[in-house]
Amino acid sequence: DGAEALRLAQSASKTTADKVPPILDTLAAAQAETGDFAAAVATVDKAIALAGDQKAAALVKQLESRRRDYAAKRPFRETP
Repeated sequence: DGAEALRLAQSASKTTADKVPPILDTLAAAQAETGDFAAAVATVDKAIALAGDQKAAALVKQLESRRRDYAAKRPFRETP
């Protein structure tokens, strides 16, 4: 349920003052899932910047890949 995922991710992001890259990643995925790709790109850009500041190179690479998907209007889907 994209709307519920978005609501929960927004709450988690607010709780962490938008400072935790993996939570911002989750928020961006929920935004993309609900069709708000512009917001997803903006959110993942913030996550990339924060992860870069934290020297989390592997996370930055993962986030950049997702950013390309959101820019192409493709939501992130994890396969089980």
